[in-house]
Amino acid sequence: MVDSTARVREDSVRLGTSDGARTAARFARAVEARDHDTISGLLAGDVRFFGPYRAKPDPVKGIKGVGAVMWTWMCRFSEAHYVGQFGGLVQEQGSGAMVETHLLLFRVEM
Repeated sequence: MVDSTARVREDSVRLGTSDGARTAARFARAVEARDHDTISGLLAGDVRFFGPYRAKPDPVKGIKGVGAVMWTWMCRFSEAHYVGQFGGLVQEQGSGAMVETHLLLFRVEM
């Protein structure tokens, strides 16, 4: 599951922006197409990856870390199917500001 609470950047649309739902859909299509360059290009700087991939409950953070997890994930699993998403406003840690977020759910086959 990938989550981002990034702000709008002038040079591109990122997950978590006001156009987050469209970007989340692009991300889901890129995962199903196994297009790692597009996947990495759509990740926001504050992206977090949650999943049953290691013993620690803490998420992998940042473009580099999540990009590496996604690359490994694509190499390990033969197919990935987008099954849905949760989206809405959540309270940002620290500032308490309400920010848009999208959690994408995938089912994979080995």
